[in-house]
Amino acid sequence: MDRIQDVARATAEAMGGVVSTVNEIKEAATVVAGAIEEQNAVTAEIARNVNQAADATSTVSSAIQSVDTAAGETRRGTTDVAAAATELSQSSDTLRREIDSFRKRMAA
Repeated sequence: MDRIQDVARATAEAMGGVVSTVNEIKEAATVVAGAIEEQNAVTAEIARNVNQAADATSTVSSAIQSVDTAAGETRRGTTDVAAAATELSQSSDTLRREIDSFRKRMAA
């Protein structure tokens, strides 16, 4: 009878150890699950930031392209203004010569 009680006591103690170990594993699994959730949240935030950076890069690229287009249009406009200024200068010279000629004819 004492032997059965000793075995029962040892079995109960062993079961207590198993329950304690299972509880430790459960706590560790809970910590790991929390860390995984946190890592998932951080990964999602990184993905959002990468997407925002990609969008910003696309916006900057479009802005640079617009500036390049505007610079080309300005260059063409400058060329047109220079050509018009040259033509105006030539017309002014022609007009001056004609006025001088007219004055000479009127004075004679």
